[in-house]
Amino acid sequence: MVLRLCLLLWLAFATPAYALPKGDAALLTPIDIQCEQQKDADGTVKSFAVRSNTEPLICDVGCRAYSQETGWQECVYDGQQSGKAGKRIEAIRLHLRGLAAQDYHLWYRVKVRKLGWTNWTCDGSPAGAMGMLLPIRSIQVRLRHTYEKAPRTAGEALLDHTLYDEIAHTPSKRAVVTMGEFTPSKKAAKAVKSAIRDIRKQGYDVGFVMMDLATHQGLAYNCGTLFYGASSIKAPYMASAIELHPEALKRFKRQIQETLTYSWDDTYKEITKVYGEEPLFGWVDELELESDFKTFVPERPWAGYTARDFAKMWVRIHQWSQCTKDGRTFCSWSEHPETSTIHHVLGGLYKTQSKAGWIQDDYAYWNVTNDGGIVYADNGPYVLAIMSSVPADFSKLHDLTRALDRAHSEMLAGT
Repeated sequence: MVLRLCLLLWLAFATPAYALPKGDAALLTPIDIQCEQQKDADGTVKSFAVRSNTEPLICDVGCRAYSQETGWQECVYDGQQSGKAGKRIEAIRLHLRGLAAQDYHLWYRVKVRKLGWTNWTCDGSPAGAMGMLLPIRSIQVRLRHTYEKAPRTAGEALLDHTLYDEIAHTPSKRAVVTMGEFTPSKKAAKAVKSAIRDIRKQGYDVGFVMMDLATHQGLAYNCGTLFYGASSIKAPYMASAIELHPEALKRFKRQIQETLTYSWDDTYKEITKVYGEEPLFGWVDELELESDFKTFVPERPWAGYTARDFAKMWVRIHQWSQCTKDGRTFCSWSEHPETSTIHHVLGGLYKTQSKAGWIQDDYAYWNVTNDGGIVYADNGPYVLAIMSSVPADFSKLHDLTRALDRAHSEMLAGT
């Protein structure tokens, strides 16, 4: 008797049922969601509609499409087409309305040209790539009850180009400039300026960008000066190669891990000889990088660039890692480099992902110590890119790295 009562209670409360009045009876309808997609000849989605098999009172789906020419278009319902003729869809938002919205999440993901499938996201969060001229090739939708677990690859599903634009417009001055509405305290500003002064007193030059990835606030100094990148280019190059050629992640797993951890040139060159300059030059065009990448050829796979462009490349790596499984795997391999001022100074406090470059040579242009990556601080992740003419000595960048992290910690308090 007790078991029967428990079963009846479970059926009554754990299993949702939606009823539509029809005469004296109620029609119980299992909800099914379908996405109809219309594509161009090249396979990109030109319009789509998401339909439910129930009446709108029970379950209806709102759809919004984004294209660079139109921005976010108006939301449509009742299975209407979303998207405008001749405008390639780059991002979408979907959400439920009706009775089902109380008990279900609508999950969706998109396949973006060059990037592949994004993470799953839900309930109106954007998915796609805004402002990057990367159209959507396919859309998948799932309806899950609120008590069901989220999809295994749920998370951030949008690459947003606005961050790159803000970094690009950061003034390159030999003075500390602020980004966004952030103003560091006198103590924090003094520490940053003191670290810069100590480096310059020894006859070396330095430039950096530090930007919070959520608020877009930060600090920069001399961020438009060209430095030789040395081995710091290895992470952006390998990320761009994997994104363009996903099979590289398995084919060159050992080489990628060893390059990120130990910065070995031989393992890195194995990858560049196969994929050449195309992957990196694709990012150069996409991110509108202004630096000198002409020296990047398979025979000498390095380049010169600014702290501003170095920061852009690491933001691109971060967004790729937030949106795709391949990106997460790649970035997890960059968490414990043998040599990195970011990891050495901040790795004991937070999770960090970084790749440094360094060299000491008789020719002054090759003398550099650089480091760039993402710092997952307690008050949110930020990108940090430091370029310098210091000849292969990371200790000279430690004070600057600490000072910039302290300045970032003030952003949470709004000081």
